[in-house]
Formats: sequence, structure tokens, C-alpha cells
Amino acid sequence: MSNHDQWTQFHTQWYQTLGLRADATMDLINALAANQGSKSVVALSESPQFRRKHSSIGRAIEALRPTGTRGGKKVTDRGKGRLRRPIGSLLEAPKAGEPWVLAVDSTPLARPHARTLADRSWVHQAQSVSGRPPVTIGHEYSLAMVLPERAQGEPVWALPVASQRVSTKTCQSSA
Repeated sequence: MSNHDQWTQFHTQWYQTLGLRADATMDLINALAANQGSKSVVALSESPQFRRKHSSIGRAIEALRPTGTRGGKKVTDRGKGRLRRPIGSLLEAPKAGEPWVLAVDSTPLARPHARTLADRSWVHQAQSVSGRPPVTIGHEYSLAMVLPERAQGEPVWALPVASQRVSTKTCQSSA
């Protein structure tokens, strides 16, 4: 299968998993993938790949949330793995007798100005201001990644297959 055929298959499968607001969500994903200098989500609405009105951005993002309100009704997404399926179909199975190579790591997301965001805590900040501790306020996320087999000299990369925010209660109990 050619790279173009794989991309078309992935794009179609991804679109089918989106459900509500799929067109606006795909436009937003395409605009994000094609963008190199946007400083905000709203700026993505000016991308040629985003063919809808800027007001649909918030609704597209809301439709991706696993829980929340949609159309004024509280909704819980029962298909937690729905957005992982298209990625999984692109992964090559390991050779017979070889294991999958997985990595688990955590990463901070700084949110110092989001004062009303629930459950913020101190997280590591790699590029701190000189003379100040390397921490900021935000959330911590746990990531599970597949490490694909690679040939000698190929760059090392990882494909995230799952992520979950780590609550401050979990962080404190493991310390």
C-alpha cells in the first residue's frame, strides 16, 4: 500500500470516529497539521485548511471531549479508544516472536494563567527563568507510546497511543 493510500485510509477512519462535528474537527486537525506559526487556536481559523466559520472551533473541540455537555445535555463517551483505532491500524505488527516495544513517560503542561482550571499543581518547567526554580503551575500527563523498529541511522521517534491527565491526588500519593 502506498503512503498516499495509507494516508487516505487513516484520514477516512479518523473522520468516521469523530461523530458529532466531524467536518469542523477534521478541518481543525488539518489546519493544525499544516500550520507552523499560529499562536492560538482561533488563529487556526484563518488557515486555508479551515473552511468553516471561526465560531465552529469551540464546538469542534467540545465534541472531542470524552465527557461534557453537548447540545445542553450531559454526555459521557463510552468508546474511550475510538480515537486510537485509526492509529493502531497503521502500526506494523512486530516480527514473529518479537515483542512490542512500549514506553511510558509523563509530561507537564504549564497552565499558569488558567486560574479557574481545576486541579492545577506544581509541575516541572524545562526552560525556567534564570535564578528561579524550574517549576510552574499546570497539569501532569502520563503517556503510553509505541517505539517502532527502526533501521540503523534512522531517527528515534515514538507514537503516542494513550494519554491521561494525572490528578494531583495521584501525584501526591506516589511521592
